[in-house]
Amino acid sequence: MNLLIEHPTLRVITSLFIIFFGFSISRIDPILLYLIFGQALIFLSKVPLSYFWRRLHFILTFIIFTMIFFPLYETGREIQFQNLSISYDGLLKAIIYSGRLLFTVQILTLMLYRLPLSIFFRHYFS
Repeated sequence: MNLLIEHPTLRVITSLFIIFFGFSISRIDPILLYLIFGQALIFLSKVPLSYFWRRLHFILTFIIFTMIFFPLYETGREIQFQNLSISYDGLLKAIIYSGRLLFTVQILTLMLYRLPLSIFFRHYFS
């Protein structure tokens, strides 16, 4: 089953439309559903996991950064973890930001799979 759109213009427009809706959500429940949807699209489109992992490992630094610093920096309800108090609101914010970023990488992986950057740039910037 190939769910990839073959026409480059339609592929980019569809991907940007999906990313826009992914970033417009500010609650955790829909973002988790978007992540499941994105991973299902990757699986059904038969994108190799190694291809997805090469894109994913670049954003892991940002995800780790948000998971460490948002709960420590944000104010709001606090959770005591041994001698450290972390912000519950900051933790939710970090999960939401990380989920948005991960969803964006999923969709961009689908968009650029079997569409080399040279063709992408030649098609849009020539």
